[in-house]
Amino acid sequence: VDHLQQSNTKRDLLYGTSACNRYHSRTITSIIKAPTNLSSRCYLFHHPHDLASLNPFSAARMVTTMANIAGALSVALLVTTMIPFTLDNNSQAHAFIVTSRNTEHGVHPLRMMDDDRNSDDRDDSNDDAISRRSLFLKAPVAVGGAVIYGKLVSDSIQKLTRGDLVFPDDHERRVASTIATAFANCIPAASDGRPLRVLEVGIGKDLRVLRRNLYNDGFRKLENAGVTSVQLVGADLSPPSDAILADAKQRVGKQLQQSNSGVQVDIQVLQTSIESMPTFADGSFDCIVCCLTLCSVSNPQAAVMEMKRLLRPQGGTLAFVEHVAVNQDESYPILRAQQQVFDPLQQIVADNCHLRRETDRTVAEVFGNATRWLAQERFVVDGMWPVSCQTCGVLQTILI
Repeated sequence: VDHLQQSNTKRDLLYGTSACNRYHSRTITSIIKAPTNLSSRCYLFHHPHDLASLNPFSAARMVTTMANIAGALSVALLVTTMIPFTLDNNSQAHAFIVTSRNTEHGVHPLRMMDDDRNSDDRDDSNDDAISRRSLFLKAPVAVGGAVIYGKLVSDSIQKLTRGDLVFPDDHERRVASTIATAFANCIPAASDGRPLRVLEVGIGKDLRVLRRNLYNDGFRKLENAGVTSVQLVGADLSPPSDAILADAKQRVGKQLQQSNSGVQVDIQVLQTSIESMPTFADGSFDCIVCCLTLCSVSNPQAAVMEMKRLLRPQGGTLAFVEHVAVNQDESYPILRAQQQVFDPLQQIVADNCHLRRETDRTVAEVFGNATRWLAQERFVVDGMWPVSCQTCGVLQTILI
């Protein structure tokens, strides 16, 4: 509250968390009403874990769902309004036609008339006529709904295609911590002077994770462990431009220089499918990073199997952050319904992105018993709808 007063920040809700285990009671332990000099109401909730009982989809996402439904219906309304009614001359159908018949009460704007099949003089244009009044009333509503629907879809596409470098803090914080945990546990006992080898699958044409400096915590972990050289290889079907690659190298180098780090990082990017990378031998990498990638590959099982093959068989680590389907036992029924509705459209407009994949289960099944989990979490990032439900984890290979 003090921070909000000082910064004059206007928020409707401020969510806080406690150090309790996420499976503890979901009772809100305290509600503190903010001072009245704040322009918006602010409540501070202490809660065992983020957004568990304060379901954001019960209100905010409900509005979004209603807007999407209204937009879709409006689009259909616009289409049906603009398509003229065509009548067969031999049918018994009726049609709405516009008349301008003057009466003592004025002009009749709309009148329903029987189709005169025996009239040879009927104007053929009446067959395709539609109500101008109906069009006047329906068209603005339809166009407005279509605009709303298009805005929602375009916003989702922009987020899912990773067009923006900046993602919500709840997401980026977990990416950074997941990579740092993987780096800290992948250092080989005997490196023989070779650089630590890292592979980022689906690195993206914007190199977002690198350019957002989300590797920095991991580089510090390596430096503290005495690692001085890192070879980072990125793999993607859509590689970045030379300018973006140069920018990423410059940002990483600048951050390492500012922190007086002794780690040297060599960055390379290859244009290749992550489902099959025969260029590399088995066990080529000490650590593999996968961020928002397995949602869009054609065969996620094959991609994870290839990661398993490329990972060092003893002590190698896999760090992943992916959006996933909402489980039936999770308290987000509206988001789950939205995933079901929009999944087909999402695959079309967002480069084969699937909203309902169970990526964490796929990773666990492919790696099997030859691993141990160092970290694993499921969480919700409301600012990344419709890919709000996410999972992150770090697993380490072990020899059985």
